[in-house]
Amino acid sequence: MLANNIITVNFRTQPSIEVAGTLLVSLLYSEPRDTDDVRSHALTVLGARALHARAAKDAEWANSIAPNRPCYTVQSVDAINRGLVDINRRLRRRWIAGEMALPLLEIVDTGRCRAMEHFREKPTINKLAGRFLNRGSQNSIEDIKKRIWSPSKPVLHLAAAFSLEKYTLFKNGEDFDFDAFFWDPVLVARLISIAELYERLVEKGISSKMLNVDPTTLIRVRATAA
Repeated sequence: MLANNIITVNFRTQPSIEVAGTLLVSLLYSEPRDTDDVRSHALTVLGARALHARAAKDAEWANSIAPNRPCYTVQSVDAINRGLVDINRRLRRRWIAGEMALPLLEIVDTGRCRAMEHFREKPTINKLAGRFLNRGSQNSIEDIKKRIWSPSKPVLHLAAAFSLEKYTLFKNGEDFDFDAFFWDPVLVARLISIAELYERLVEKGISSKMLNVDPTTLIRVRATAA
C-alpha cells in the first residue's frame, strides 16, 4: 500500500467506500510502526463501518443487491467497534495536528497568519501546541509535540486538508459527517486535491527550514479516474 510513499486510488475501479477508506488510512496509519497488515485491517474496519452505518439509515439500500467486498460484510459490530477505538484515537490526534499545521502553511504561502496576528502570537510549534493543552490525555506541550505533532509529520498536508474541511463546515453550523464521507466521491476528491496543494506548501516550508519534516517520509495520495 505504501510503495514509495505514493498511494493511488481509482474512482472508476474502486468502490467509493474503499477510496474514502484508503484516504483515511493514509492519514491515520502512517507512523513508523504501522505495517501493511495494520493498514489492511484498518481499511476493513472502516469499510465495514461504512456499510453498517448506511444500512442502519437506509433500509431500502440495505435490502438491495450491492457489490461489496466480502471482507467488509462479514465483520461483526463488536469487531468493528473494537477497531474503531484506535481509529478514533488517531483521528483526534490528526485533527489537532491539522489545526496546528494550518497557520504555519498559511505563513509559508502568504508570509503571514492574520488569526495569529490578531492574538499577537508568534506561530511557533510550542505556541500552537499550547492551544490544545488538556484536550484529551495531553497535558503538556512536550506531550503534544511527541504524541501528536511528530507522528503526524508525514501527513501534515492530509491532516490540514481534513481540518480545513471541518472548519469550513463548522462555520456553516455543520459537523464533519464520516458516515456521509464514505459515500461522497466529490468530497473525497476535493480533500485529495486540497492535500496536494498543502503538500507543496509543506515542501516549501521544508526548503525554507520553517518546517522540520523529512520530505522522503511524506505520504502522497494521488487520484485517477482512468
